[in-house]
Amino acid sequence: MVKRLPKPPEASNAIWDDYAAGRRPAFFTEDRVAQLAKKYLIEPERVPQLTRLLESWADVYRVYKSDEELMRPGKIKAQLALVRAQAERLRETLENLAPQVADRFWVEDPHIGAPFTEEGVTFSPFGHRIHRIQVGPGRWAEIHIDREGHFDSLTVLMNYAESAMRRLPPDEGGRRRSYALVMWVHNVRAYWENDLGRSFTLKQGAGFCIEAFKAIDARPETARRLNSAIRHVLKEWSGANQTTTQKK
Repeated sequence: MVKRLPKPPEASNAIWDDYAAGRRPAFFTEDRVAQLAKKYLIEPERVPQLTRLLESWADVYRVYKSDEELMRPGKIKAQLALVRAQAERLRETLENLAPQVADRFWVEDPHIGAPFTEEGVTFSPFGHRIHRIQVGPGRWAEIHIDREGHFDSLTVLMNYAESAMRRLPPDEGGRRRSYALVMWVHNVRAYWENDLGRSFTLKQGAGFCIEAFKAIDARPETARRLNSAIRHVLKEWSGANQTTTQKK
């Protein structure tokens, strides 16, 4: 039997206080946090507060994660280019139909209509949206897209795609750093140093940081990225401390 990995959290539309407001279930139980506290020599009386903090840090992670899940410009451009290409291809196909095929394809177009109704909008059997406007006593005008309008619509779709592609920012390429994980590390580091009065290092705080995060996402690839985020924070924080010392 294949053991399934824990499913990562759904992060879309995450809000800063999701846990406190009861909009999501807890990731951490006090029993689990008590086990972590015992392993990493954190006083038992700190467990209730630490449990609340972990849930708060999880919300921060989820908010940043939801931003990261937005598609990269390169992928957006690829889909827009596909839309443009398919609209262009369909337009060219319709323009180049053999006469016998075109006659059969467009045969219904001059006769589009719908059962009479006094409603302003109705639909033809083929799905046309028909706007019916009264132009006099017992007289109505029907407005709907016709053969020429179908070609215009395809041109509009092509132009929409082109315009959207021009507005895209450049794609820097490569794998981006997860600032959601960086924020998780920063919050653990701040607690480790400010509340516990310990140095946050690869040997001390990093183990707690990684093990606690498994309650949120236990996938191996996430653990690898979290290790990278820890090293980034340690390097960044070390550089900031050196700059502060030099200024003094």
